[in-house]
Amino acid sequence: MPEFKPTGLYFEDYVPGEERLSPGRTITSADIDMFAEWIGDPHSATERAADGRRIVSVAMLVNLTDALFQRLGCVEGTGYCNLGWTWEFRRPVYEWDTVWVRTRWNHTRPSKSIPGVGIVNMTLTLLNQSDEEIASADWNVMMLSRKNRQAWRAA
Repeated sequence: MPEFKPTGLYFEDYVPGEERLSPGRTITSADIDMFAEWIGDPHSATERAADGRRIVSVAMLVNLTDALFQRLGCVEGTGYCNLGWTWEFRRPVYEWDTVWVRTRWNHTRPSKSIPGVGIVNMTLTLLNQSDEEIASADWNVMMLSRKNRQAWRAA
């Protein structure tokens, strides 16, 4: 059997102040319909602005932000635990808007309760095609330490 080799960043690789930008995604009508079907909330696909444009639901924005962040590969095989995030939404997103995520590492610290991991605080900012900030999340996540990766692989 092939050996699994993480490709994500380890705790020590996160440098406060560093930023990454995800690939973009244009939100289509099918995306809105399929997401509403997936979560079992057909009402979320019917919201429209005064000018008739379809509005993307907040639930879809949270999932899309996470999906775009995941495309960066930062936590692939090295993410240990999501400690939660706090969201702020600034403006609506509409069908046919193109969005992407800017990620900024804010600060890091070793875990006080679990050896071999560290906590990374980051801000995920969802941007639109006009470079306007749509939403942001303050996120804390536990990451495996490079020094202890052998111990975790054996667990």
